[in-house]
Amino acid sequence: MTKEPLTRVLFIGVDSGDKDLVSQWTTEGELPTIARIAERSLTGEVTNPCAIETGSVWPSFNTGNWPGKHPLYDGLRRFDRTDYIYTWFTPDDAVPRPFWKRLSDAGLKCAVIDAPYTFLDPEINGLNVVDYGSHVPSRGGSVMNFATQPPEARQEILDLVGPDPTGGALCDDICPETTQDLIEFRDMYLERMRRKARFTEHFLKKGEWDYFHVVFTDPHCMGHHLWHVNDPHHPRYSAKQEAVLGEPLKDIYKELDRSIDRLVRHVDERTYVFFYCSHGIGPQFTATGLLDQLLVCFDSGEAFKQPRGLKFTAKGIWDGLPVAVRKGLRPIKNRFEGVVRTNEMAGNRQNRKYFEVFVSNSTGGVRLNLKGREAQGIVDRGDYDRILSDLEKKLHNVIIQSTGEKLVKSMHRSRETHPGERSDDLPDLLIQWNKNSPIDAVQSDDVGLVPNRFGLDRRTGDHKPDGMFWMSGPNVKPLRMNRKTNVVDFAATMHDCLNVDRGGLPGEPLPIKKRDLVEA
Repeated sequence: MTKEPLTRVLFIGVDSGDKDLVSQWTTEGELPTIARIAERSLTGEVTNPCAIETGSVWPSFNTGNWPGKHPLYDGLRRFDRTDYIYTWFTPDDAVPRPFWKRLSDAGLKCAVIDAPYTFLDPEINGLNVVDYGSHVPSRGGSVMNFATQPPEARQEILDLVGPDPTGGALCDDICPETTQDLIEFRDMYLERMRRKARFTEHFLKKGEWDYFHVVFTDPHCMGHHLWHVNDPHHPRYSAKQEAVLGEPLKDIYKELDRSIDRLVRHVDERTYVFFYCSHGIGPQFTATGLLDQLLVCFDSGEAFKQPRGLKFTAKGIWDGLPVAVRKGLRPIKNRFEGVVRTNEMAGNRQNRKYFEVFVSNSTGGVRLNLKGREAQGIVDRGDYDRILSDLEKKLHNVIIQSTGEKLVKSMHRSRETHPGERSDDLPDLLIQWNKNSPIDAVQSDDVGLVPNRFGLDRRTGDHKPDGMFWMSGPNVKPLRMNRKTNVVDFAATMHDCLNVDRGGLPGEPLPIKKRDLVEA
């Protein structure tokens, strides 16, 4: 039987919030609100799902379960074993429900705003907002599907702050390149954060809640497309551009700090406040997409041969044009997107022993075309370990041409790293790339010389693996964890804070009172 909660929770999440940037700018006095929170908080680093952090951090946080217990490794996308294509999940028994659903069902009043990789809950006891300012749409596609429960809250938000300044577009579709593009991109996301903070404060002030959850995703979008502005080591860095733009990532974190200040002023002494940075951001250097060309070479036993098709030629011409010229031609290019953009994967998966499945730009994924699992499987289960071992050996021998360094940082088999009843939904092999420098071309005895012209995009920033949290409230001491917290621990912690039965969630609640687990 659920007891009446004696406390409340305010959770403020930052999608792709970088713990190192937060720590640096807090120390430098740029983030005074976060500094005040840190002074009274239990603080610690967070371990995310190994090699699939980007697409699994939020599903694991939301459900309180590790991958293997849930099948999500690229957000809500999955590989369809029947049609050999990527598709989007719909709510079903394969995906555990988010923990606030359990809180809501227990009678607690919940407000959940822009929780990444979740659908609108028509039965929530309180407020649910999706896709006002998210990184990817909750229902897939290329446009945000702004919706609320109750439905009338949507118009209430629009009347208060207006629509999403980006027009509901994905940041990758905006794709800023020129200096003016970057200025407009920065300003849109700063304004989007301001608007979300305003309407979040509006609902928070009403006080009709036990659990209040909001996630700001603007640092995620800006990190992908503005990282190079202040990174002199990045190939796209321009001192002239930096002089005009200043420090746009610092700008968004300072706006985040002001947004947090708007919210925490409305909490009382019985409220637990969580500030949570999910996973970080740094330079993007990737071999995702290129991986599939290597797999084709491994399987055929032949070295790479330069494609001569129209798509590949058109992409090479397009990438070689000056930025200003591309900007002027972009409307024409968009009309022929299928011609100008090469497919990042080689295709023909049904007839191959193994192929790449998209995981992230930090990690490549390989899936075996396994008999009895894939609809047209051709690999015997008895050959599973032998084939993976052969792939691992061949991938280990691939080097980056410009530096001579290994292409692969580490490799992980999902059945071992992420065991569980849903592990067969994950890629069989996860490959973490060496991100020390640009990956322009790779080579080995098996593949020859392979230029990296596959799957490249205009992002300049990419993810780092771990996160960080700050927690304040009743009985919480301003200490630092002497161990890393698992991402799945937060669901269990929220239940404990609100005096609701955890019902078998695997996570371990944060040690609010157990001093033996923390150090000053």
